[in-house]
Amino acid sequence: LGRRPEGGRARMRWLVGVILAGVCVCSLRNPLISATKVGRPCGSKLLRSQARWLPRSKTDMMRSAAAHASDPDLGNPRPVDAAIAIAHDKLTAFDRDQITYSQKEQGFAKGTAATEFGESFESKSDLWASVSLLAKEASSMVVGFCAEDASAGVNELKGWVSTLSLKRGRLHGMDIDGMPRDMSDFGPVYIRYVSSSGDAYLSGYDGNYRGAYFTPQLPDGEFRQYGVLPIGLWKEDAKLAQAVSIPSDSEPVLNPPNISTSASASSSSSSNEADADFQVRISSHIDSQIQARAKSLGIRLKLLSVDAVSGSVVVCCQGAEAVVDSEAVKRWIQSSFSSISGVRNVAVESRSRRGAE
Repeated sequence: LGRRPEGGRARMRWLVGVILAGVCVCSLRNPLISATKVGRPCGSKLLRSQARWLPRSKTDMMRSAAAHASDPDLGNPRPVDAAIAIAHDKLTAFDRDQITYSQKEQGFAKGTAATEFGESFESKSDLWASVSLLAKEASSMVVGFCAEDASAGVNELKGWVSTLSLKRGRLHGMDIDGMPRDMSDFGPVYIRYVSSSGDAYLSGYDGNYRGAYFTPQLPDGEFRQYGVLPIGLWKEDAKLAQAVSIPSDSEPVLNPPNISTSASASSSSSSNEADADFQVRISSHIDSQIQARAKSLGIRLKLLSVDAVSGSVVVCCQGAEAVVDSEAVKRWIQSSFSSISGVRNVAVESRSRRGAE
């Protein structure tokens, strides 16, 4: 642009040139600016410093397979809370495998491959259990739906909002000045749902990804985004509840335990009273501290036996095989009893859904 010229008009033209040059440079360095104005997502994870709620192409945003191997969380920081970390690990593992599967394709074909991977994924119930847990822990969330048409997108939106009991608001983009639009030939859509307001925003979408991008705001304040999760994942909620047979809030969660003590039949009544008191305190702790978290993980806890003399507790964990066999879940259950006075040893017996059948 050269040296600043003398004179009022020349100086003004020079200043306008400097501003326009700066805008051009920013546009080149941040291609998301134009995408944000148009409102047409291309479908994947976001850079934290850019517009977080607008998915972009995995071709542009994702690193190579070698980089993923050195960064197992794919840029999503691992939560400290054990139960939340388990859900995070499952969703991140799905993301990693989906990316690896789609790497064999090029361009828009990556979206098709990623969608096929999600549709054929076997452990959808585990994915939904993880989503449900993070949704309960999140202070707010944004969910983006990439669908084949407006009808499919709205169906996904209703499924997630109803199943997770999220706030309901207005759906923008399907009317013009209050008059319904003809969406029959609108084509693929992207719907962005914001839980804080309950509102959703529909726009056109020219990508090949189909599914949901889940962005929960957890207590630690870190940015995390998972997806693209399979279409119809919310339908796993009913299947999971039926398979795990989680009781309702009005039903007792615990079966009456068989109290086993190390004392013989001639033990004093004081020992039996100690066992009874020990059992009551543990049962109360499970009801008040562990029950809700266990349900959100898709598992059911049963108190099998207690021994006040040795401080031993035996708990049965029932649920999906991938969850109950997790060492992290067992450690979380054991650590949950550490605050109870007199507890020195906690044994966890795992009974998977398949094993129960």
